[in-house]
Amino acid sequence: MADAVALTRSQPLRTATATAAADHGERGSLEISPRAIERIAETAALQAPGVIRQDATFGRGLPKAEAKQAGRRLRIDLAVAVEWGYPLSGTAAEARNQVARKVADLTGLGVDVVNVDISAVTPPRPRTEVRSLKEVRMSHAAAKKPVAVPAASTVGVIAAIAVTAVGAVGVRDTLVATGAMTGESWLGWLFGKTEVLKAADWMIYAGAASLLIGLWILIAALKPRRATHLALGESHSGVWIRGRDAARLATDTARGIDSVTSAMATAKGRKLRIKATALADAERVHDELTAAVAQRLNAVTPEPRVRSRVVVEEH
Repeated sequence: MADAVALTRSQPLRTATATAAADHGERGSLEISPRAIERIAETAALQAPGVIRQDATFGRGLPKAEAKQAGRRLRIDLAVAVEWGYPLSGTAAEARNQVARKVADLTGLGVDVVNVDISAVTPPRPRTEVRSLKEVRMSHAAAKKPVAVPAASTVGVIAAIAVTAVGAVGVRDTLVATGAMTGESWLGWLFGKTEVLKAADWMIYAGAASLLIGLWILIAALKPRRATHLALGESHSGVWIRGRDAARLATDTARGIDSVTSAMATAKGRKLRIKATALADAERVHDELTAAVAQRLNAVTPEPRVRSRVVVEEH
């Protein structure tokens, strides 16, 4: 449905800002592309109550504006989507006023006509219920302990590759058997080889190797996953940090010790190694560094095993 209006001299849309922009424009040239004007109009239309954005599968969604310029005057055709429940006539009038005002203010051009086409009426959007924190029931259960990827995942990848390879061979042999593909059957060749196999010494070693591989797969499947994070506070607190985060805390602490010019900490599992360079008195710096890092990481569980080394800077 279209709702158009022509603005007469008794309804000027050019504001003081637009007039000032026009006066300044006399000193040089200013060109505003139609697409820029259309973007301004589309953004301004969304400021009208009831006008909502509606995406399109192809092309531009709504609101969609088309501007036609003649000299310093404009005509704007605007298509909008309105939410259910808003009066269409009032919404179109408000969208028209918003577009005319914003385009004139921001471009300095006069707007003669704004045609508003209500192209869609959409169902009301679901309202999000806002509740206070007191009304929200929060679980006091601790977060799960971060653990590494199970060792059996490697076995699973290998098994998946083996099964895929067997399936590919089966598909190929099926195509060969039906005449869709030329060549010899790989499975037939393999079975033919197994018929002539005889007991040999190497089979004992192959059987032992297969037994060991089977045991390794079984252990990998049942082995508990190792912890990858350290707990802050008790293990049931639900707050965890990585080993390298603890190393960063140790590095920051070491650099704050008097006489320390540089420091770097690295983490591997629960082990934390700190290397610092000091101006002098390495023994004092070592003691202060060890105590400061222990205090900084006091809340970490299990407690990292810290090893520190201080060297005196060469002059």
